[in-house]
Amino acid sequence: MTWNYPHADSAWHVAFTPGVRALDVVRDDGEVLVRDGLPTRVDLAEVRAKAAEQAHRLFTHL
Repeated sequence: MTWNYPHADSAWHVAFTPGVRALDVVRDDGEVLVRDGLPTRVDLAEVRAKAAEQAHRLFTHL
């Protein structure tokens, strides 16, 4: 795991420093889960589009 904060080797820093995030995460079997801070197993554009559709649907009924 690679972090965007140089002191992320300390769990305290990871938990209590605002803005700390994982840049690269690779599982033991070599599968890349996060690359450059973005997930690799889901399509963020698709997730955001579906969320926007559902938000529109929800707020039109209020």
